[in-house]
Amino acid sequence: MTRVLSDYQIGTADGTSLGSSIVKVMFKALKEKGVAFYPNTKALDLVLKNGVVTGVKVRSGNEEFVIPTKNVILATGGFAHNQKLVKKFAPEWAGLPTTTAVGSTGDGLEMAVEHGAKTAYTDVVRMNPSVHSENGVNSSLSAARAEGGIMVNLDGKRFCNDYYPDYTQLSRWLQKQKGSMAYIVIDNKAMKASKRLQGFKDKGYFLQADTLAELAKKMGVPPKADTVRM
Repeated sequence: MTRVLSDYQIGTADGTSLGSSIVKVMFKALKEKGVAFYPNTKALDLVLKNGVVTGVKVRSGNEEFVIPTKNVILATGGFAHNQKLVKKFAPEWAGLPTTTAVGSTGDGLEMAVEHGAKTAYTDVVRMNPSVHSENGVNSSLSAARAEGGIMVNLDGKRFCNDYYPDYTQLSRWLQKQKGSMAYIVIDNKAMKASKRLQGFKDKGYFLQADTLAELAKKMGVPPKADTVRM
């Protein structure tokens, strides 16, 4: 079961990860269709004949081989984990943490370009304005905003509408705040509604207090700020 979070996003009924839920459904459907899977297999190059792609060269373990095909769809993700490509195509976001898949290194993009493929809209990047970064681990806290959390800057003031108009614009506004940082303030109702948030709480990602005044003190923001107040 899913539920609408905004005009551009849905979530699971129990607050678990939407991505893993989608994968389970897709995997089941593809198995029923008899689609062949090649897990732990890396695409190395496209195979062309007379200018037409006829297959993909791959590596699985120590073995390299070609998967022949009539058509190839490059669904290899973006390039957020490749700072070289970020600096080239979207320098505005260079050096910032990302919660995208670690495999989003742009290798599929580079593979296609090497064979003369044209690119478009490579500067269009969807940034996440709610990322918790700790010890090299970046976690998306979008679930906190989805459950009604509000974003406040280091002065305890709200500076955006938390979920609108889109992730990237929110990220731009966030970058203009003091320290390019913000807090997401949620209540216990939001915590109980999301298993993901409960998991993050267990990892120590949250500051917790019984009153807003106590929370403001822990956050280091003015207790009488326009947003965080009794």
